[in-house]
Amino acid sequence: MKPAHRPLPAGDADASGWKARTAVGFGDIIPRADGARVVTMVQMLGDLVFVGLVLQVMIGAVKLGLRRRATASAGFPDSSNQGDAGPAN
Repeated sequence: MKPAHRPLPAGDADASGWKARTAVGFGDIIPRADGARVVTMVQMLGDLVFVGLVLQVMIGAVKLGLRRRATASAGFPDSSNQGDAGPAN
């Protein structure tokens, strides 16, 4: 009796692993050649790095906004009201 599965060659196993890690490529486009698999894996890795950088920028912007809000509520003047004459009576 033959086993129901066959072992994957190293390139196929790597490509399948990256597909699972990035949650893309499950049947949409399947690269057949080894070179195409390598290009696809590099693109998936680049996409992960890009998403990480975008998230880092977004989190930094939120932290900066929270810091500005905290200093404004502490009574420190910010650049938006430097020309004001003072508090209204």
